Amino acid sequence: MASTLTIRLDDRMHSELSRLARAQGTTLSDLARRTLGALLVRQSVDDLLDRPGSVEIPAGLTTVERHQLALLHRILARLVEGNGEDGDFDYQITRAEILESGYVAEYDDVFVAIEPELSRRETGLVMDILDMFTQLEWSYGQLSEPERESLGRWAERAVWFDGFDLNHRLESRLLMFARHLIDQGKWQQLTTNFDDQHERGNSHHPTIDAYERMLEEFNPIWRNKVRAATRGGAESSRLTADEIRRVTDAKIHPDNRK
Repeated sequence: MASTLTIRLDDRMHSELSRLARAQGTTLSDLARRTLGALLVRQSVDDLLDRPGSVEIPAGLTTVERHQLALLHRILARLVEGNGEDGDFDYQITRAEILESGYVAEYDDVFVAIEPELSRRETGLVMDILDMFTQLEWSYGQLSEPERESLGRWAERAVWFDGFDLNHRLESRLLMFARHLIDQGKWQQLTTNFDDQHERGNSHHPTIDAYERMLEEFNPIWRNKVRAATRGGAESSRLTADEIRRVTDAKIHPDNRK
């Protein structure tokens, strides 16, 4: 059973929405229905995001978008070989037909590989973490033996980048981005942390909270060193033993500190 919703619009808004609907090849009613429906889909997507690997499924596509995507699937169908990463001929043709027929309920299959966007803050956080551990590992390696002994065995382990948890909703996305950066030849000092022996950076336990605590200690220290270098100071960019201790101690949860 369908219900009717009446909305009053002023003339300007009605005119602009009508123009938008015509540009998308649809009616004003369909545009409103699709937009409102997207709110419900967004809620279900947010629920799905509590699980790793969840995807963002569009509530609907314009006629032009469906035509373009279907055409690309038909082109790819004639280029794929076997059952590789892009599937086979039938796989691509089926997805083209779903789009051409407008079977919205089947869009899950079409967009299954499309992940929600990582925000600028999230990607920036990954890069900040990689910068911090690059500096920590290098600085620790420059310490004298007595300085390392003064820090204890904890620091030797704490300066090592553990990676991110592949079974965690957000951290799995951060790990994929970190792997992408490493594969692009960036942060090469941390390449070993992403090799097969270390499961390509899979920590198997949540790490982001600890990293953010460490960054709270590291960032002010690093900013001071950058400012000193800008002013022509002679201070080394290497972290001292005391600075390393401050950052690595932050890795321990406050409830577990002595």
